[in-house]
Amino acid sequence: MNWKAKAVVVIVCIALIGSVAYSVYSVYADNGRLSGENEVLTTQLSEKNAIITTQQERLNQLAELDIKHTQELANAKSEIDTQHR
Repeated sequence: MNWKAKAVVVIVCIALIGSVAYSVYSVYADNGRLSGENEVLTTQLSEKNAIITTQQERLNQLAELDIKHTQELANAKSEIDTQHR
């Protein structure tokens, strides 16, 4: 092999090593960015789940209150009907 062929092989090897190094760096950079985004999204999800849980509790309380008031209205209507007879 003459020196020109060796130079081409060395240049190709350097280019390949540079390409691999850039690929590894790119993966690590994306991993860091995605980890940060994941933390933010996890926090938002936890907050929204807490809000949903609170709303479900309030809906259950309202449903119980509705049942109570409906029963009271039915009893009052029954009493009014009894008094009108």
